[in-house]
Amino acid sequence: AVIDLQKKDYSSADQKLDQCIDIFEKVSRKNLPNIYTKKMLVYEALGDHEQVVKSYNKGFYYADKYKSDIYRYIMHVNMFRYYKNQNDSLEMRKYQSLAEDLKLDNNNAINDNALKLAKLEKELFIKKINKKDASIKDTQQYFIISALFAAIGFVVLYLLFIKNKKTRKA
Repeated sequence: AVIDLQKKDYSSADQKLDQCIDIFEKVSRKNLPNIYTKKMLVYEALGDHEQVVKSYNKGFYYADKYKSDIYRYIMHVNMFRYYKNQNDSLEMRKYQSLAEDLKLDNNNAINDNALKLAKLEKELFIKKINKKDASIKDTQQYFIISALFAAIGFVVLYLLFIKNKKTRKA
């Protein structure tokens, strides 16, 4: 879903996030806010304010239910960013204040699962970049090999042409 979001394939990202929500509801409800933050990004890109707010509310519900300050903070920061992008300074300040109230100091324990999910997202992004690099290298290698064969072919044709010319003179 994250890769689809980066590719701006919002429909696919939304479907995959819905699948994630179905899985997380069965396996790990306390981490649902992480998925809802991604849903917020999808709906923001689509310009659907109502769905952004619904996703925020659902994500915040689970963050609050499982008393996860890190997710509460992330949900507020995402709404702050959303309203900043919408140039709504009143709402932006509201969510900035809520986020600041929850700022985590270094002594607070951070939800390990949230960090694992962020790490997985980063790894997926790095794999995507590495795949692109490998594809580019493969293309370059094919081009070099093709150019080499073409050059050899031209040399052989030139040599045959010269030999043919000498044979005709004799």
